Amino acid sequence: MATDSRFIASILRAGVMVCVAALLGGCVNTLLGELHVMHARVHPGGEALELVVARESRYSVEPSVNSVWKTSHYALHVLTLPAVDRRADWSALEGESRKILSFNGAPPKGVDYHYAAGTLFTAQASALQWCAVQADTACKPVGAVPLTDADGRVAHDRDGRHFFAAHQLFVTDRALPLVNVSARPGYQQFRQGPLDRPFLVEHRWLLAASHHSKRPGEPLLHIYDMERDTVETILAQALPEGGSPELLAVDRDEQGWQLLIKQTYCAETGKNQAGGKTIACDDHYAVQRPGQPRLEPLDISPDKSALVSWRVDFGHWDARRKRLWLFDAINRYDQPHGIAVQAVRFQPKPHP
Repeated sequence: MATDSRFIASILRAGVMVCVAALLGGCVNTLLGELHVMHARVHPGGEALELVVARESRYSVEPSVNSVWKTSHYALHVLTLPAVDRRADWSALEGESRKILSFNGAPPKGVDYHYAAGTLFTAQASALQWCAVQADTACKPVGAVPLTDADGRVAHDRDGRHFFAAHQLFVTDRALPLVNVSARPGYQQFRQGPLDRPFLVEHRWLLAASHHSKRPGEPLLHIYDMERDTVETILAQALPEGGSPELLAVDRDEQGWQLLIKQTYCAETGKNQAGGKTIACDDHYAVQRPGQPRLEPLDISPDKSALVSWRVDFGHWDARRKRLWLFDAINRYDQPHGIAVQAVRFQPKPHP
């Protein structure tokens, strides 16, 4: 959610505040059109990008000691764009979008919505449901599967049609699973690892990794092959600069798996006026290929590298075309009120 400062900035840009002094002796301040990029997906061929954008109308009643913003309307739109850098006002993009959900008021709490290739997924603590979005924004139910705390994570394939839930592989147009792997020895071994950030690749490989940096030699990624019932564990490697490697994204090309690694190196650069240490940190990026003895350093321009760490996931890295995709909603008074799509391009660095 946006901070109060972002709301104020958006108000200055949009000029859509309305004051009704007759209500409770104060004002009703209405802010229209706050945007959030909820999900983003790079199509398998790399030609198109699919974004799920939330738009909300918010209001507050003033004067108040602690002003509380409330949502009066909330809608989800799906937008398919060419796979190119793009910045555009939402007013221009809205005509290309398709509304897939709409609420009077805020959406229900504790519910996660995911959309891909015509299918809307609704995940709650106890169940996952999916339905096919129709032309009139109605959603035709397809199936549901119960979830527990032990298997509550859902992994979506980047093809938009396959997903993994409750130890089963599904296709979106069927209610019954294609495969159930719960009793397989290899899958049981896989589940003993950290099932954090699950991801499904080509409806065959199930990946699990950690958000946190690892020391060299510690497990960084677990890959489960559903066809062979085997598990591959990849250990963390480090660049010579030092620091702990962090896994940002995973992709697969003709040569096999590629892991995008960020490594932060901090060093003391002097003393500050209070007598304390001055620390400077640099981020370094590299590709790790399983079976190779060292990482392949990458050249990512400094002005873009700060954006990489928190807006990239397994599905937003195109290793074949050497680019990362970043998505953001623009809700600032000094920039167009819309959507920004950016491809961060990189090249391998020669080894010294």
